[in-house]
Amino acid sequence: MRIWDVPTLWRMAEDLPTEVVALADLADIDRVAWYGGDKHHGRLTVRQFAQHMRRVAEADMSRPILLAPDGWVLDGYHRLARALAEGRASLPAKRLHTLPEPLRSVAMEEYIWRTYFGGDTR
Repeated sequence: MRIWDVPTLWRMAEDLPTEVVALADLADIDRVAWYGGDKHHGRLTVRQFAQHMRRVAEADMSRPILLAPDGWVLDGYHRLARALAEGRASLPAKRLHTLPEPLRSVAMEEYIWRTYFGGDTR
C-alpha cells in the first residue's frame, strides 16, 4: 500500500478544475476501503462501527473528493460513503494529472493493524 501526504496532494489539486463524477463510474464503491481485505473485514467492534458511522454522517459534502489520474479515490471515502447512503448519483471531484512519489509503502496487513487495531499484525 502506498501512502501519500494528503495535504500535499490537495495543494497539487488547488488550481485544478472541479468535475462532476458519477458514483457508478468509481471502482472504489465496490472495494474494501476500511479495515483491510477479506482476512480482516468484519473485525470491527460495535464501538468502532459506531464511530465510523459518525464520521460518514459528518463528512463535509461541500468539499470535492480527490482522484488519482486513473480515477482511484485518494481522499474522500467518507464523502463517497455518505453520497451513496443518501442516494446521490454523483459528486464533485478534482483529478490529479500526476502523483508524487509516495511517502512510504507498507504491507496492507501491517497498515490495517497499526491504524485501526493499535498493534502489530497477528
